[in-house]
Amino acid sequence: EHMALDWMEASRYADTDGYQDDEPRVMWRWRDWVIDVINGNMPFDRFTVEQLAGDL
Repeated sequence: EHMALDWMEASRYADTDGYQDDEPRVMWRWRDWVIDVINGNMPFDRFTVEQLAGDL
């Protein structure tokens, strides 16, 4: 999880949107995926493609 922190900071990941009455967020799925990818040593080029493909 610590190794994935750089990616989450670069993407400005947050479990909250910074407001006291914010709604629940589902970004934890992406966070868990990044942690699994880092732990599984996915090649950087494949990681990048999957990041971009997720936005399409």
